Formats: sequence, structure tokens, C-alpha cells
Amino acid sequence: MAAGATLKKVYVDGSGSGWICVAVLDGPVFISREKANSHNESEWQALLKALTLLNDGDSALILTDSQLVARQFSGTYKTRSPAMRRLKQLCINTAKSKNLKVRVKWIRREENVAGWLLEKLGK
Repeated sequence: MAAGATLKKVYVDGSGSGWICVAVLDGPVFISREKANSHNESEWQALLKALTLLNDGDSALILTDSQLVARQFSGTYKTRSPAMRRLKQLCINTAKSKNLKVRVKWIRREENVAGWLLEKLGK
């Protein structure tokens, strides 16, 4: 991260019913329903939406309660599902094309602001 650059803290969550939430700390919140065949696909779509909402060149810590997505994104886990491989590649391509400096970190469910918002809205 460049000197003086601000690290954005972004919470993401996806539900089994296709709802996703992206909450930027001290910033905007984005909630929408996406086409997803699984809870894990929704989690990946939430990450993708977060990356698309970031500005070119941003540095961000993206926090997710999906251990699977965090570890697949980092390469710790293999991505076997074709659908999730496609979403992972979209995330990587988006981050590269926007020159983003991102780290995706797993947090417990009760720490996830985006998860709280989806829960509060009954999504």
C-alpha cells in the first residue's frame, strides 16, 4: 500500500436465497438479490460486487464469514466447482483490471456487519 493511502474496510455476505450485502466501513451499503445456485455462489458474488464498487487503485481489507471464499481466493483451498471457479476468476480479473490491492480475510459470523444487515432485513 502506498504511503498515505487509506485502507478501506469492506464487509461482504451472501445468503442461501441469493441476497448479497456489501458494507464499506464509514461508507455506502449495497444490498441486492443475485442469481445464485448456492450459498457459496452468493458469497462469491458479494465479493465480486465489493471489488466492482471499489475505485481504481484502492487498497481494501475485505472481511467475509465464508472461510471457503477467503481460502479459495487466497489459493489456500482449491476451487473445484466450475461455477465458483468462474466467479473466482471474475474476482481476480476485476481486482487486476482496477489495480486493486486487496486482502480477503475470514471473520466469525457474529463479527460480519454485512451479515447483520441481511439478517435484520430478513434476507
